[in-house]
Amino acid sequence: MKTTNKQKKGFEFESYIMDWFCKQKNINLSHYTLLKEQIEKGENRQGIEIKNDQRFTETGNLFISVAREYTYTTYESGIYKNQSWLYVIGNEDEFYIFAVKHLKQYYEHNKPKLFNGFKSDKNGIDKGFLLSKKQADRLCIEKITKQTKLF
Repeated sequence: MKTTNKQKKGFEFESYIMDWFCKQKNINLSHYTLLKEQIEKGENRQGIEIKNDQRFTETGNLFISVAREYTYTTYESGIYKNQSWLYVIGNEDEFYIFAVKHLKQYYEHNKPKLFNGFKSDKNGIDKGFLLSKKQADRLCIEKITKQTKLF
């Protein structure tokens, strides 16, 4: 499988977040490496979903994934994978940590419009809603910015 620049940046962000959790929270994330494991068990053994929002700085909104749509079917994704209890999203300059249950409650209560996101190499299109910085600040467990980092 060919890795796109977007995917490469996503993998780099995952590594950055793994290092951050290790240094700041003393939590060592152990990622599943096989695609089958990631689908069945989630991104890592600790139940922390990590998403790099590469347009966040540009738009001021976070893209919260809820499904992946293919021409033949739709799968639950992002906050609805059900293997995760935390959802980390943003970029290296600013990222948010959410309880998945809070994002689900927000989505189910407010029913925001869904937008198309990343298109996978197998033509699956992420579907998700936009969460403004103001909304994210209210819903998050923790917000990490350049000013709050203690590295």
